[in-house]
Amino acid sequence: MQSAVVAAEHRVSEVKRSAKEQREQADRKLADASQTVEDLESRLDDATGNAAALEQRLAKSQSSQQAQVRVEIKMIMEDLRRKQQQEEQMQGERDAACVYAVMLQGQVEAMQAQVSELMWAVKGGTIKATRDAAVRAGCALGDGMVT
Repeated sequence: MQSAVVAAEHRVSEVKRSAKEQREQADRKLADASQTVEDLESRLDDATGNAAALEQRLAKSQSSQQAQVRVEIKMIMEDLRRKQQQEEQMQGERDAACVYAVMLQGQVEAMQAQVSELMWAVKGGTIKATRDAAVRAGCALGDGMVT
């Protein structure tokens, strides 16, 4: 029986040693897992901080670009208004030039009619026709004014 007790004690010793080794191995794995969790948490914190910094940069960039776009739109609108005003002014000047051209055309036609009358009088019309034409033209004939 003594050998059975020694054998049992030996087995108990081996089981204890094996349990101790398994506990030590589990402790090492737990320590490794704990370190891994700490590393991952640190990386997550870094990534979160980087994401927040990037979001701030993005917001500033968007704000800056929006401000620049507003300025460019304002400049384009002012340029468009200025061009519209210039176009309206040019249209007014064209209209005035057309009115003046029509007036000049009327004067030219009246002068052409007077010239025709005078030419008719010179080529064979009567003295009276010449006098009438002169009166219409406001000219003096011969030695005095035509009446």
